[in-house]
Amino acid sequence: MKPALVALILAVTVIMLPIAVPVLSVENYLRYQSKLPFSVPASEKGHLRARLSHRNAWEFGWEEMTAAMARLCYSPRPEDCAKAAIFGKNFGEAGAIDRLGPKCGLPKAIGNHQSYWLWGPRDYSGELLIIFGRDRPPRSAQRSREVTVAAALYIPYTNPWENGPVLPGRGLKRPLKPMWPMIKQWDQKFLAESKLRG
Repeated sequence: MKPALVALILAVTVIMLPIAVPVLSVENYLRYQSKLPFSVPASEKGHLRARLSHRNAWEFGWEEMTAAMARLCYSPRPEDCAKAAIFGKNFGEAGAIDRLGPKCGLPKAIGNHQSYWLWGPRDYSGELLIIFGRDRPPRSAQRSREVTVAAALYIPYTNPWENGPVLPGRGLKRPLKPMWPMIKQWDQKFLAESKLRG
C-alpha cells in the first residue's frame, strides 16, 4: 500500500503544481488549465470572467499601471504631481502604487477599498484626484469640476475590471475629508467572514 500511496501523492502533486506555483509560461498554463478535468474555482463571482485565477491574474499589470500614472502625474505640469492624490478603486491598485510608485516619484495612493479606506485621504486636498479602474467620466464628473479621460489601461491576463480609463479630476466639488466616510467600499464577503469570526 505504501508505494501506491506515495505514487498517488506524487501524481496529484505533479498535476496540481502548475496551479499552485507559476512553473509554466502564461500561454502554456492556459493550455494546461483547459485540459484539466476540472475547472479552477473562482474565489469571487466577479472573477469568473478572468482567464487566469484571481491570484495569478493579479500578478500582471502593476508596473504598466504605475508607469501610466507617472506619465500622467508629470504631464503636462510636473508640479502637479506633488499635490496629486492617486485614487485606487481597490486595495491592489492602491498597493501597487505604494509599492512601485516611489521609484517613479509618485505620491502615496489613497483608496476606499478594505483597509485603504481606514487610512483616510491623508493630507490630500483633492485639487487633483487621479482615479483609475472601474469608473466612468459621468460618475467622476459628479465629484470634480473638470474630468478628462487621460489614458486607457489594457493589460492582457489581468482581471478584466483592472482595465479601464484613467481619469484625472481637477477641483473636487466637495472637500475630500468630509466626503471620506461616505465612499467606503468594504466587501460583503469579508464582512460576513469577520462576523463569523466574532
